Amino acid sequence: MKPPHKVRVGLLTYKVEYKKGLVDEDNDFLYGYFGPSEQIIQVNTDTTEEKQPVILMHECLHAIGEQLGDADLSEAHTQIWSYALVEFIRRNPEFIAYIGQEPVSCACEECNTDE
Repeated sequence: MKPPHKVRVGLLTYKVEYKKGLVDEDNDFLYGYFGPSEQIIQVNTDTTEEKQPVILMHECLHAIGEQLGDADLSEAHTQIWSYALVEFIRRNPEFIAYIGQEPVSCACEECNTDE
C-alpha cells in the first residue's frame, strides 16, 4: 500500500511529505517533523519502510496534542504511543473498520446470529 500524502487530524488536513536527509536547524538527523503553522508532517526516507508508519503516527500524535492544547506532550510518551497504536491498528483490522463505520464481515457465530 502506498503511504498517505495527507492526513486529517481534527478539523485540519496536514500535507505529508517523505523527504530524504531530513535534519533540524542544527543539522541533526530527524526521523520526522511536525509543522503546525504550515500544516505539514514530514517523514525521513533515510529510515526503513518498516519504521516510516511509526514515524508518521508519532507526528500525528503531535498534531493531536497540539489541537487538544497539549503541545508539550513528551517525546517519550509520543514514542511509546506511536509504536503501540501502529501495532494495535495492524492487529485489529475489524476494530478499525468498526470504529470507522465500515461494514465488517465476520464469520464467527456471535456475529452471525439472527436476533
